[in-house]
Amino acid sequence: MQDNSKTGSHLPDELLTAVRSVDPARTMEQRSFHVLADVRESGSEYAIFLDVPGVDEDDLNVNWEADELVVSGNREFDHDLEDAEQFIRLERPYGPFQYRTSFQRPVVASAITAKYKRGVLKIRIPKSLGGAQHHGPAN
Repeated sequence: MQDNSKTGSHLPDELLTAVRSVDPARTMEQRSFHVLADVRESGSEYAIFLDVPGVDEDDLNVNWEADELVVSGNREFDHDLEDAEQFIRLERPYGPFQYRTSFQRPVVASAITAKYKRGVLKIRIPKSLGGAQHHGPAN
């Protein structure tokens, strides 16, 4: 391995050139933020726990569309793109995301609640006791 003391890097020249050729703005456009979720069912409700670290609460949307829960948002790239050539690896996901799911039993969509704490969005979806799907805006 060569010592590239001029650049302050111990990476081989070929790798250093390849890393510097990465365009973070383009890379961010090509990436998708895949949200991981746990879903719990009890006798009276469904609870969904979505991992959305680094997403501002104001950038999260919880909606009920066509018998599906739809959660969308955006995780902003939080570094100055002018400093991008200093990055040698970009692995954390950024950009818009969407999570969709439906349920086996009817729910009361107008009573959906969501709370965000420490990077986890907890959504509670009450089941319909009467057996019929109840529609309305998610809260």
